[in-house]
Amino acid sequence: MSKTSFDEAGKALDRAPRRVNGHELAFEEMPWGSPMSLEAQEYEAMPYPVGKLPAVMRAAVEEVQTYVQAPLGLIATSALTAASLVVQGITDVRRDSVLSGPSSLYGLVIAESGERKSTVDNVFMQPILQYEAECQQAAAPAQHDHDVALRVWESELEAIKRKLDTQNRQKTVDREAVKQSIEQMREQEHGKPAAPRIERLRYTDATPEALAYGLAHHWPSGALVSAEAGSVFGSHAMARDAITRTLALLNVIWDGIPYRVDRRTGPSYTLRDVRLTISLQVQPGVLRSILDECGTLMNDSGFLSRFLIACPRSTVGTRLYRDPPEGTPAVSALQRRMRSLLEATPPLRADGTLELGALRMTPEAFAYWRKTFDEFERAIGVNGELEMIRPSGAKAAENIARVACVLHVFDTASIHGASSDIAIGPISVEAVEAAAAIVTWHAFEALHFASAVDLPPERAAAIKLDEWLIAQCRKRGGTFIPRRDIQQKGPYSTRAGKALDSALAVLAEYGRVRFGDDKTVRVNPALIGDQL
Repeated sequence: MSKTSFDEAGKALDRAPRRVNGHELAFEEMPWGSPMSLEAQEYEAMPYPVGKLPAVMRAAVEEVQTYVQAPLGLIATSALTAASLVVQGITDVRRDSVLSGPSSLYGLVIAESGERKSTVDNVFMQPILQYEAECQQAAAPAQHDHDVALRVWESELEAIKRKLDTQNRQKTVDREAVKQSIEQMREQEHGKPAAPRIERLRYTDATPEALAYGLAHHWPSGALVSAEAGSVFGSHAMARDAITRTLALLNVIWDGIPYRVDRRTGPSYTLRDVRLTISLQVQPGVLRSILDECGTLMNDSGFLSRFLIACPRSTVGTRLYRDPPEGTPAVSALQRRMRSLLEATPPLRADGTLELGALRMTPEAFAYWRKTFDEFERAIGVNGELEMIRPSGAKAAENIARVACVLHVFDTASIHGASSDIAIGPISVEAVEAAAAIVTWHAFEALHFASAVDLPPERAAAIKLDEWLIAQCRKRGGTFIPRRDIQQKGPYSTRAGKALDSALAVLAEYGRVRFGDDKTVRVNPALIGDQL
């Protein structure tokens, strides 16, 4: 059946009468109840601990929430990761006398499109992008000089190659002359002009290869920011044949240890002393598909456990129009603070890498951090409250130290003199207590996500089928789907007869579909909405 005839058949089914209890009744006239959610019902969202943020950050987050009306957890996570990008180039964090590492944060917001993450990111990234643009403009003359020097160098190298080629083609080869030409070529290669280091701080749609190259050759501190993480996770680099390498790269950067990048089409290099912040949003269905495609690699590698996960309750449907504010003093104050810290970032080493110290905790702060370390360890044990998210719980203490460092530097670092010298005292117990509250919130958000994804096979199959049915109905403009089409084109896990019956039974129980002996399935029109 062609697509056109299939669509017409589906619309005809919508108009066809149905026999119910011996009486003819138009199916569309049969009353529907409100469809129940397939997500975990027992979860009650914890309020985001916005009061634990530094005063300047808290005021900006609340100001943005008042006008943009995005979920508070989304806004706060965006602000925190923006602060991470600023702080990660200033200092690392020391957890004890042995353990130290980056202050960088990885944030992942799991929410449907339309929650306005891009709008929020633009607010907090604005001073970073402006600073980046000004640095690039200031470096334009140096870049021009480098381009000229590189062309001259390439011309000289080509001349040496031509001379060597001519010498090798002569009937009587002058071995001494050839040796001298080879030595000239070697010296020329060593003298290749180095490109100036110019700040490149934000990446939005970069492949892992491009991201690694930018951190190694352009600027060693950056952020990967996207409101469509499916394009990041779902790129060619996330196919099965490359996913292990990609996850290893991002894991190693988070850990702050060297990583060797071997290239077939250019010189290989080593990522050393680079720092990366990640701030992404992904739709729940997209993330489920990615996890299905990747198998257990994301969990087994510890990739997701490094993230501060947020699953904020949607504000869509409640965001009635509000006049724009006459001013945003809290956001302006936050942006000024970010700019001052960016300008105070220590210079790079001669080889273009970061030279970072590690900020330690006060004795009181360390004692509190050690207590939370033990509490999380007990919580991920057998029958513990966080047993289901054991990998994330195991990383919680390190994330607390990182968040505490970001909050402390952002709140207390003082900048002196025209040279922008920066002074930072040890991390306070107040910063660690605040970080513990924030990371605990993210831990329970991760627990909610895990409970919604780590499902019995029948329920997982029903969720996949539900998403597919809704997408098909919106695409073709009807609410009826022939059963044979589900078996031929639907999710692989529900193509077999018994599996399909089981998944449909779950969806019918939740008031999302109806099906009978006529080999058709009807989707609750409330799930299609205005798309019909």
